[in-house]
Amino acid sequence: MDIFEAFSNAGQKKLDEDIKGVWHQCCGPKIVILGTGGCGCNAINRLSRTGGIPGAELIAVNTDLQHLKTMEGKVTKVLIGKDITNGYGAGGSPEKGRIAAEKSKDELAKVLRNAHLLFLIAGEGGGTGTGSAPVIAKIARDEGAIVTSFVTFPLRTEIRRCKVARKGIEELRRVSNVVVVDNQKLVSYVPTKSLDDALAIADDVILKAVKGITGIIRRTGIINIDFADVEQIMKKDQMSMISVGEGNGPDRIKQAIEKTLNQPLLDVSYDGATGALIQITGGSDLSIDEVDRIGREMQRVLGDDADVSWGALIDSGLEDKIQIIAVITGISSPDIVSKKEAVADVRGIIGLDEEEARKESDYKTTLNRLLNEQKELADEIHSIMEGSKQSGGIDREASAGNKIIHPHNGIYPQAPQERLSPPDMRTLPIEGYRMPKITVVGVGGGGSNSVQRLYGMGVTSARLIATNTDANHLYSYVDGNIEKLLIGDGTTNGQGAGGRPEIGRQCALNSSQNISEVLEGTNLLFVTAGMGGGTGTGAAPVFARIAKERHNALVIGVVTFPFGAERSGKRGDDARAGISELIKYCDTVVVLDNQRLVDVFGNMPVDEAFKEADKIVTSAVGEISESVIKKAGLINIDFKDLSEVIGKGRVASIAVGSSSGRNKIEEVIDKVIKQPLLDINYDNSSAAIVHITSGPDTTLNEINNVVAGLKEKMAENPNIVIGHRVEKDWKQVLEAKTFWVMNQ
Repeated sequence: MDIFEAFSNAGQKKLDEDIKGVWHQCCGPKIVILGTGGCGCNAINRLSRTGGIPGAELIAVNTDLQHLKTMEGKVTKVLIGKDITNGYGAGGSPEKGRIAAEKSKDELAKVLRNAHLLFLIAGEGGGTGTGSAPVIAKIARDEGAIVTSFVTFPLRTEIRRCKVARKGIEELRRVSNVVVVDNQKLVSYVPTKSLDDALAIADDVILKAVKGITGIIRRTGIINIDFADVEQIMKKDQMSMISVGEGNGPDRIKQAIEKTLNQPLLDVSYDGATGALIQITGGSDLSIDEVDRIGREMQRVLGDDADVSWGALIDSGLEDKIQIIAVITGISSPDIVSKKEAVADVRGIIGLDEEEARKESDYKTTLNRLLNEQKELADEIHSIMEGSKQSGGIDREASAGNKIIHPHNGIYPQAPQERLSPPDMRTLPIEGYRMPKITVVGVGGGGSNSVQRLYGMGVTSARLIATNTDANHLYSYVDGNIEKLLIGDGTTNGQGAGGRPEIGRQCALNSSQNISEVLEGTNLLFVTAGMGGGTGTGAAPVFARIAKERHNALVIGVVTFPFGAERSGKRGDDARAGISELIKYCDTVVVLDNQRLVDVFGNMPVDEAFKEADKIVTSAVGEISESVIKKAGLINIDFKDLSEVIGKGRVASIAVGSSSGRNKIEEVIDKVIKQPLLDINYDNSSAAIVHITSGPDTTLNEINNVVAGLKEKMAENPNIVIGHRVEKDWKQVLEAKTFWVMNQ
């Protein structure tokens, strides 16, 4: 069966079912919220009373049976160390709490099995919470979970408990990311509140943070943070802060940032912060300029070396408000634990011998274990791909015995691949002519979002495919009628690449056979992706390479470059490296600068701004595709024209200008020149495609004047290909959609 047919009707239905199956089995991260000891169980009880968190399992652990019996709602209760404490509690002894947990390892491992993310809540300074928390965290870590612990620190008047708490926190930090809520700060923060009300406020800070992180993972936003992003930031054993800040009115950005950074329940220093997850949520009036300003300010405070991932989400319930949820790692708090204490030797803290300490620090997540298992396979695939570049195609003998992971159906022999050499379309006889096959593949979250919008805008001349390592985004966000390809699920378990391009690349290589099948027969491929993340940055060049080397397609990359706040760190470096790699296998790469998006559409709501950017891309890509496929214009652009204009390994830009005014020629030219999404030097442009759409009253002279005006901005003797189409209903409207190709 032709691969196009396989993706339609029954084939598409089967693919959707397969993706859904993968999603339900492994890609909806299992989130567990576990409270241990009196303080932890109280927090779980409060959370249960308020309805819990959708998709998260609540567990209460204690040595005190009576306290466990007070748990309400759907809470899993685990009594630990019943032979040690007889169900009466640990009596303030951390040693008893530790032994109780160790004696109940099997029961704890059972309830934590298959957990991807554990939020562990405990009160430091007492017995059960202080002693059992490190044991529980280690059990969860051994099961492959990421562990973040929320602990309360005693009042300074509780001198002994403070000493116990410091030691407990140090021990816990060896096996968990730790967020500390300081009860002493409650005294100054809510001096007139009762003790119960004050502690409820501390619990509320913890529960808001837990809800916030869970929401980051579960909810799909305009700019997404997936589970692997959370893993990348939070898997490090460091002291952390999780804070929620809100603002409203004219100064809402300033308010939200100040409330987020000035956490009232913990004195912290951001000096040397290593990373952050920042989720920005607002109503439909949230603008991209506001998102950019928040990102810039948070990056400035945390420093250029901090690995910052951020996302944006629209919530209709937050009209006129902005909420920031920030997870900041690598901080210090002088009253509780300093940077120096943070790097204390593992063996000295928790009494492990050298081999145990090595195993303890060598935290292996499910992702890392799977990557190790795939290493030999990946090396073989990489060797084949490298050989294909030198020999001009995939070697038949070298590839015949190799295996490839199919996204859904296990391991299959890789069919030998041959380099395709389709005939020149313009020299075919009429009876042998077939329309060029145009495919748009959106790679990663950003690319899939663009394909989703292309579909919503009614592009019919090109086949649209969304591909990702994140099954949640692929299945939950992308429209069911769009073809989908989950790559590397044997590598990432469908949980995303976590901002790591090497993982995205590995996933694409592991799925190269399926990618090749999907691209079969493609003559023109648009590869869309967001540069700087994991999947798009790493996988897009592999798609381009397969299309070029196996199918001899004309390949155009359309990628975004990160916002200004993201450029000085890892994301900016990864984006530059990703574009350089993509250029190797593309005929042209169009770079859309997200910072220019702020400059051009800064006052628009976030979603609308991205839609405007997509409209520019869609209108240019769609117009070119429609012209090549349907030949509907008075002056047509054909496939060979594209081949001649689009040079090997060059950077391009897209710009659109329209007007219906009396000076429409000048206005169209001015808008094209001033509104590109890449800050470019037009006199370095050697080639361009200019497609003009207008009403039936437009003259050839007007078309010529538009082209002549644009030509004046270009290098000497540029190669310009012109297309034109008439819209009968347009009156006095003129629109130019341009594709500019830069010199090397």
